[in-house]
Parts: sequence; structure tokens; C-alpha cells
Amino acid sequence: MKNELRRYFINNRKKISPSDKKIFDEKIKNKLLSSNYYKNAKSIFIYYSMDDEIDTKEIIKKAFLDKKEVYIPKITGKHQMKAVLLRSFDDLVNGKYNIKTSKLEKSSEKIDLTIVPGLSFDENKYRLGYGGGFYDNYIKNHKSFYIGLFYQINKSYKLNFDHFDQKLDLIITDKNTY
Repeated sequence: MKNELRRYFINNRKKISPSDKKIFDEKIKNKLLSSNYYKNAKSIFIYYSMDDEIDTKEIIKKAFLDKKEVYIPKITGKHQMKAVLLRSFDDLVNGKYNIKTSKLEKSSEKIDLTIVPGLSFDENKYRLGYGGGFYDNYIKNHKSFYIGLFYQINKSYKLNFDHFDQKLDLIITDKNTY
């Protein structure tokens, strides 16, 4: 069931035109950056976007300018990742699954704001991820404020299928905030 949903939402996301994607990404970025959650955070754990994901590069640039500590994921094992420091885009290297990570080893267990990727979300703030369990496991074991970034077209009715599915604190889309 989840794999069929993943395929559906990946294809749905790919149907967004480049011009609409740019507009949607800008709206999502502006909502996040104007939020008190972002403004009050001293440290941010954020994914480095790939392909048709919501673009996080401008958010990361702004966090550097705002003198926030920026961390990105580093996969360390099955369903396991840690937040590693990113001081500049020069620190980026290809990690496991060709996901960009930092060449730096400094990690933190205490992060104020975590930005979570995903394919779909529901109004109860559950998300459908990519199936690796990395974020559900991380959320379960780390205290932070968790915000998911999604396109409104990928909203679902109900997504908490399993006992290990973790709820987010806030969802930001191009149209709404949940």
C-alpha cells in the first residue's frame, strides 16, 4: 500500500511544471523563513534537496546569512542518521544513496528546528516518506521542533499506517499551514 502511494505521489510531484515549482518553492520558503520557529532557532537540521523535492538551498543560504548552525543528514546505518554540521556549500559531499551530506564530522543531538522531507502529508501532521525509516526513527529519538515541507497537491486523507510513523509539529505547503 505505502509503495503504491509513494509511486503515485512521486509521479504527482513530477507533473508540476518548472514555473509552478519555482512559485510553490518560493511560497513555502517565505512561510518558513517568516515563522517564529525559524526566527527563534539557533540551530537547524535540514535536508539538501534533490531533483523534484522542494528546494531547500535558498533556505540553507538564508540560515548561513542569519548565523544559524546548519546541520544536514548523514546516514550512519539501517534506519539511522545523524545531524552533521554544514558550514558552507563547499563542505558538501555525496553520501550514501547519493544523498548530499557534509564532509565535516561535528554532530549535534540538540537541534532547535528540524526540516523534514516527504512525499505526502495529512491534516493530522503525519507524513509519507521515502521508505527508509530514517526520519521516523530520528524523530522518535530526538527532541526538536519538526516542520514538514510539502506541495499542497500531495495532501492525503490519512497516513499513519504503522506504530512507528511519527507525527510532525507543523506542515507548510504552498497553500496552507497545518
